[in-house]
Amino acid sequence: MKQLIKLEIGRAFHGRMFYISILIGSILSLLQIIFHVIPTSMNIDLYLTKMDSPRLYPGWLFSSWLGGNVFDIESLLFYLLLPVLAVLPFGDSYFTDRKSGYLKNVYIRTKKKNYLTAKAAAAFLSGGTAVVIPLLLNLALAALFLPALKPEPTAPYGSIAARSMWSELYYSSPWAYVFAYLLIDFIFAGIFALIALGISQAADYRFIVILFPLFLYLFIYSTAKLLHAHAFAPVDFLNPGFGSGNSFSIILGEGAALAGLGLGRFWIGGRQETY
Repeated sequence: MKQLIKLEIGRAFHGRMFYISILIGSILSLLQIIFHVIPTSMNIDLYLTKMDSPRLYPGWLFSSWLGGNVFDIESLLFYLLLPVLAVLPFGDSYFTDRKSGYLKNVYIRTKKKNYLTAKAAAAFLSGGTAVVIPLLLNLALAALFLPALKPEPTAPYGSIAARSMWSELYYSSPWAYVFAYLLIDFIFAGIFALIALGISQAADYRFIVILFPLFLYLFIYSTAKLLHAHAFAPVDFLNPGFGSGNSFSIILGEGAALAGLGLGRFWIGGRQETY
């Protein structure tokens, strides 16, 4: 089992699609730095020396990085494409293993449950990693240009409402707030990779496997907006900058439901499939 898990994780983290996913996310990350963070940093001196008018609290780093500024197009695109970035590394690997005949050879050497467990672990970890790396890259680069001032509730932009989840943590320990959200993003990215594995047994085309989590993501978003249940929309609650009053219990429950959907479908379908 350990050797098989190590093998699948190696395939996931050294595969071409893993690097392509990180590249796409990193391009969006770098574009946001170039077009938004750097111009903001160039206004710091002007802001500090403008003594003839009242100065508002700027916020800067925590309201300007990719996960803090919800108005930047790069931030919108990144969180919109998050399921695709999570699936690309290894979410479609069960589908390709079936189509190539690799799966038959594996089942000669090991039990189905060992392979399915290893596949799920590798897809989950690679999907989460591919999404979080560009976010960490953006945060690190933004920190080079902008001061990490502690957020203030009176800030004219980028402030988190008092009713928002973990708002006290945001204003007292913003770094802890950011990394807590990065952990949530990692977990949900891994879950979307599991959903892709689950649909692999029913799909006839690879692009369906890759895009299905995105369709589900957008379906949940549209339904939540239609029913005015905004707290259930992952597009919103995965972005730490929204602060739209999300409840951790809702996030936890929705994550468990999606994980159960993906992992349950993958496990049951995989155990029943014959060759």
